[in-house]
This record gives sequence, structure tokens and C-alpha cells, in this order.
Amino acid sequence: MPENVTLESKAAIEAARAAYDALTDAQKEIFQKKYPEALANLEAAEARYEELKQQAEQEEIDKAAAQEVIKLINDIGGVESVTGSSGPKIRKARAAYDALTDAQKKHVTNYDVLVACEEAFAALPTRFRPLSLRRSRASRRTTSPPRVPRSRMSRLEAGMRTL
Repeated sequence: MPENVTLESKAAIEAARAAYDALTDAQKEIFQKKYPEALANLEAAEARYEELKQQAEQEEIDKAAAQEVIKLINDIGGVESVTGSSGPKIRKARAAYDALTDAQKKHVTNYDVLVACEEAFAALPTRFRPLSLRRSRASRRTTSPPRVPRSRMSRLEAGMRTL
């Protein structure tokens, strides 16, 4: 019986349990002698049903988590919409996807769109990215102050001497 249990078996399992529980102790003893495996089968069916129910609940949780990521990826707008200002949306969608479990990732139906958008964004020339992103990358590369060109420095020195 447990191998045939599905989520639709709930009513039959509850009816069998209710019928068994309604028996008197004397009737339960006769029933167990006549059908020695019946109670074990009922308990196994109840356990299997609970297992299936928990799996279904987890599946719904996984689908809901994946749906959030699907929405973030859709918010990017697709490969043709990728511009220099798409970076934050792409990074947010990637971080959300990476935070999912493997089971949840299986429900993300537009992952290929995220990958394509990442590739399109990476292929954009730096000049098409927002200035704030260019500055932040430049500031991460060096902590020294900007250099003044020699020709400007000479003019500054000459100007200082005249004072």
C-alpha cells in the first residue's frame, strides 16, 4: 500500500484510520489476528503521505524563491536592453540566483537570459558604462593621488616663481 500512496490518497488514509480507531479493543484484537499486516500498512501509508506532503510544501517554497529571481532577471529587460546602466540589476539578479539552493535553481526558467545579459554587459566598452562605475573601478586600482602632467607642473612652478 505505501508504494501506491499519493497526495490524493489523503481521504482514503484518513477514512481507514478513522474506521480502525472506531473499533473497540476487542474488535481491534480480532482485526489484527485476521489482518496482521493491515495496521502496519496503514501506518506506513500515513508516513508516506506525510513525506509526500512535506516534499510538496518544500517544492512550493522552492518555486516561490525561484520566482523572485525570475522577476529580477526579467527586470533587466533582456539582452537587447543591456546598457551601461544595467550593471546593478544584473549584479542583483546574479547575487539572488547564487543564493538559491540547487533545488531552487532548477525552477529558474530564464537563467540563460541572465548569463546572456552578463556577457552583453561585459562586452560593452567602458565608455558606455556610467561614470560612477568607471571612477569606482579606477579608485580600486590605485590609491595614489592623480598625477599632474609635466607641462602643467612647469607652468605651475613658473607661476609660483613670479609671486
